[in-house]
Amino acid sequence: MKVSHLWMMTALLGISATLAGCGVVTESVAPTAHAPSSPPSTQTTTAPQTKTTTQTQGSANTQTSTTTKSQSQSTQKTVSHPTAATTGTAAVTITQPLSVTAATVAKEWPKANAIGGSPGAHMTTTVQSQVQGTASQTLNTVRFVNASVGWIGGNGVIAHTTDGGQFFTMQYHGKLNIQSLDAVNTADVFALGLGNANTNTKQLIASSDGGEIWHTITTPGSVHRVDFLSASVGYVIVGNGQKGTTKLYRTTDGGSYFTPITVPGAPMEMGFATLADGWVYTFSGALYHTTDGGSTWHQVLNHLPSSFDFAQLRVINANTAWFLIAGQGGMSQQSYSVFRTTNGTTWKPVLGVSTAGAGPAPGGATHAPQGPGSDPGPMAATGASSAVVVGECNACGMGTVSVETTSNGGQNWTKPRAITGVQGLPTFHSLSFPTATDGWLVDGSYSGPSTLLHTTDGGQMWQPVYLSGTVTPTLGFSFLTAQQGYGLGLPGDAGAVLVTTDGGESWHTIGNLPRQLEARYAGNVSSSSISFPTATDGYAIGSNGVVYHTTNGGRSFTQVNLPAIPGGYDTVYFANQNVGFAMSEFYPNRTEVTTDGGRHWTLSNARSLADAQDALAQENLAPTLHTLIGAESANWVGAHDNVAWLVGQNGQSIFVTQDGGAQWTNENFTTSQWPFPIAMQFVNANNGWMLSADGSLLRTQDGGKKWMTIG
Repeated sequence: MKVSHLWMMTALLGISATLAGCGVVTESVAPTAHAPSSPPSTQTTTAPQTKTTTQTQGSANTQTSTTTKSQSQSTQKTVSHPTAATTGTAAVTITQPLSVTAATVAKEWPKANAIGGSPGAHMTTTVQSQVQGTASQTLNTVRFVNASVGWIGGNGVIAHTTDGGQFFTMQYHGKLNIQSLDAVNTADVFALGLGNANTNTKQLIASSDGGEIWHTITTPGSVHRVDFLSASVGYVIVGNGQKGTTKLYRTTDGGSYFTPITVPGAPMEMGFATLADGWVYTFSGALYHTTDGGSTWHQVLNHLPSSFDFAQLRVINANTAWFLIAGQGGMSQQSYSVFRTTNGTTWKPVLGVSTAGAGPAPGGATHAPQGPGSDPGPMAATGASSAVVVGECNACGMGTVSVETTSNGGQNWTKPRAITGVQGLPTFHSLSFPTATDGWLVDGSYSGPSTLLHTTDGGQMWQPVYLSGTVTPTLGFSFLTAQQGYGLGLPGDAGAVLVTTDGGESWHTIGNLPRQLEARYAGNVSSSSISFPTATDGYAIGSNGVVYHTTNGGRSFTQVNLPAIPGGYDTVYFANQNVGFAMSEFYPNRTEVTTDGGRHWTLSNARSLADAQDALAQENLAPTLHTLIGAESANWVGAHDNVAWLVGQNGQSIFVTQDGGAQWTNENFTTSQWPFPIAMQFVNANNGWMLSADGSLLRTQDGGKKWMTIG
């Protein structure tokens, strides 16, 4: 969980807490076991919440609220406290006067940071919280031979389409986790699958009838790479790629027999244009070229990174090929370069990524055009002069993915365009462009459900293709009740606004934010947020950093008149139809406040955000909340009556109290089930939702003991 995101959300927390401390609002603190008191008469209500901001995938909204009658106040309104890090909003029992001025917020802000520590909390026995159905569909690879015919493969599955992805037929169910697909025409296709994850043993299967029947090809060892030129002629690299003990083999009879080919080094990657012409990159850091089927080899590139198993060759013909090679790694970054040849021997750097953490782009590509992301993703060559390169930003939260394309041999590249909602890429074989405009991409670098995306304009716009018909929001959600909620974002479409009336089991698009031609990109694109204080009145932030407002339940939006700032806004939260906040992640000390439904905004300058959680601890469930947040790096989710939730350190558990904070139970996820929540919201003591790091939307109906994946 990123510190910058924690500070951004604590800024919202501090505003709410200081309002309480300065008399603008007063809060009814839930009683604890150490200080018994008569519980007030309460009525549970619901409201939407602000999102958690993450880099690359998603954000979500978390809101809870309880309205309590107060003898000292005649006017009551429900307000939630936006709080820490990746979980969103805390809701508490408060009463509020008719108006809250932005000037008061700014004036009283320092009081949120002037409160000290408090005693410890009593922990009950740790229990196991269950996560079920988190791996509903894991895809790794895609391969299309033309705009209509293609295959996708993943964990135990291969599916086939003949109509451009409108309908997929499941062709393979088995034990292999399909890692790559190599189709030479509409009938002959080869699939490489991981049979034993513990030993990294990979097997090769093939079909000669378009995937209807698959048979195993016996190879000289575990297959590391495969490249077939026809149904009969193909090359394989076998051996242990992790240890660099590999060898090259060729078959001319479809895999019945393999002949060893001597290479000056252990081969890592290969690409062949014909039976005679091809290139091999070795673990020693050199690229070799052959024109006689491997009888002789000529070194064409050297002094490149060795040992890293990050290389991709994309061959067009005997003279033209593209080569991507990764360099050093550091600080969750990895430099990389792309080279191109038009004569088979002379290679020119055409793209490079140098980073502070990973060093310069390898092979002297430091002066080449800057590539996308800060880590290498897959590359596709669509012609002698055209190519598509995908980059990731693993240091930016969940791994923001962006695309660059060239149509003139790498002299010029398009501006990096981030693909909204795409969290990561599973393999170098997760990208396929049968033509320069028609392309396919698999999203799913984590163990959860994957998404297949399709573009028809060369990667400018992407649309998700749902094999199971399941649609869930990717960037955020805002629930009003246990059944009704709004969501923001689909993979490839940051502006999609969704609605659910069955607790998130099904969603449909109800509207779209105004089209943003350019998504923000600065090594990462910040997520959008969504907040609906009522079923018709709502706010959302587009990928261009603009805040939009709807008064008809998301069917149409108008731009909110906010001061323009570089990078735009990242978070919007409305406690009710009048009082709201808009914030910028890039300017964490800046918060715009409105008290008249967005017609007028006033700047509130936050000072020290790091201590704002202390204010919440003192104003609500002190002393236990402060101790848990400090000791466990926990993040506040919300409260209903005496029930409250915290997300534990690294998202491995949820802390739950049933008695106002006197005792806490650690609902611990098992190691194999860690969902790593990036957002969570409860609308009452039982019903809650979670957006996990792998993009899954999960729901609980028992207060967090058992979670089920939606979709």
